[in-house]
Amino acid sequence: MTGWSWYWLVWLLVGFGVPEGIALATNPRNTLSYQVWNLEGVGPTFQRFFIAAGLLWLLLHMVFKLFK
Repeated sequence: MTGWSWYWLVWLLVGFGVPEGIALATNPRNTLSYQVWNLEGVGPTFQRFFIAAGLLWLLLHMVFKLFK
């Protein structure tokens, strides 16, 4: 892994994971995942499926790029 890959891995774990974990433990409605999943006016479930699929694709894309 390159230095750039380590940067993103540390950011994912420390810069995102720690605050998200603290928010989950103290106030679950204050997490990024909750805010994205419960967007106002998003519409029916099939639209939420596309949001979830897009977020999953972004996450997997980043993870595979890190370990390439």
